[in-house]
Amino acid sequence: MACYAEAAIEVRDPKYAGPVVDRLAPWADQLPCNGVTMEGPISHHVGGLATVLGQCDEADGYFAHAAVFSD
Repeated sequence: MACYAEAAIEVRDPKYAGPVVDRLAPWADQLPCNGVTMEGPISHHVGGLATVLGQCDEADGYFAHAAVFSD
């Protein structure tokens, strides 16, 4: 799902960002792992998706969470 989030953020289309943010938001305090590599915090991905959706205040909260989580 993190890869889908990255793709939705890259194309900047709310049609794709909406469904992915709904699925990832409950996992915002987790790190995605495929068994070999680990991505950044899910909260960072959710922040990017919220930005695409024009939810800037929510995005700021998710980005702040990602920054603290990564510290």
